[in-house]
Amino acid sequence: MSTLKADTIVASDGTSPVTLTKQHAAKAWSRLTDDADTNSFNVSGTTDNGTAGNTTITFTNNMANVNYALATCILEDFNMVCISTAQTTSNYTVQVENTSNSVGDANSSSIVMGDLA
Repeated sequence: MSTLKADTIVASDGTSPVTLTKQHAAKAWSRLTDDADTNSFNVSGTTDNGTAGNTTITFTNNMANVNYALATCILEDFNMVCISTAQTTSNYTVQVENTSNSVGDANSSSIVMGDLA
């Protein structure tokens, strides 16, 4: 097995930064507790939209387009579902509903996969 150790990696011209390709890692994620961000990556803030369980999560670094993958889940109540109601390059909105389509606050997590702008 080989080990590569380096302090700086540059492009072949000797000065430009290296462009890394084919990276498949989360570009953003958020953990919400009662519509407030309790832990996140690439999230600049959240907005409680005034309706229980409806929160907009804003990216620190925008996505390249609106075709990114977004997965959300509820953390404590199996009778609740979490849906994305809007996706833009700068944010997405999550709404928590119960099985009767009534909205409500619940702890939730989201993960975003795609390309950054």
